[in-house]
Amino acid sequence: ESLGRSVVRNVQVPDKEYAIIDKDMNIIKKFSDLSEKFSDGLIAGIDEYEYRDQEKLEIPGGYYDVNGEKCISVIFHKAEIHTIAFIQSFNSGVLPCRIVDGEIHVMGDYSTYEKNDWGIIDTEGNIIASHITAKEIEEFSGGVANIITENNEGKEEVRLINTKGEIITKEAFDTIEECVNGYCVAQKDGEDYLISAKDGKSYRCRDFR
Repeated sequence: ESLGRSVVRNVQVPDKEYAIIDKDMNIIKKFSDLSEKFSDGLIAGIDEYEYRDQEKLEIPGGYYDVNGEKCISVIFHKAEIHTIAFIQSFNSGVLPCRIVDGEIHVMGDYSTYEKNDWGIIDTEGNIIASHITAKEIEEFSGGVANIITENNEGKEEVRLINTKGEIITKEAFDTIEECVNGYCVAQKDGEDYLISAKDGKSYRCRDFR
């Protein structure tokens, strides 16, 4: 339940049928596919389950409000598991996406991308940042997200990006965990670090001993 709404699935329907319902079990809107929860007041949904491009697994969809109204039109790229249940959600008021020919693309599988068409949109569909080069920008948390790139040797590098699309960590890390209470736990070359989500400043954990 979220914002007075719940997400339900009708298991008796072969092709799956999802819906947003209110507290009195009234159906607000039915969907062919739906993500697991509302976040920042929006939920990812697919009205008619039809591929625009079968090979690329492109399906037109959007982000809907609690009244079942589509607020932002997007193209979902599905992973091998054909559902958007765990597709990226809005968080910190923004969503990482790819912006291709003016369309907003939300990814289910990032493994084949290393392009400069990544961007960030807000909950009204406004483009906050664009032309970001990345292999992946993960879901935001506490105002920051991991941006993953590859160096010249093909090794993945992880930094923090803020909701304005600014990379705030000067150095790259091997891993960066989700932001908690304004800080992210990170690791590089076996060393543990804390990174401030406010300004990207990093602190080596063993220096606190």
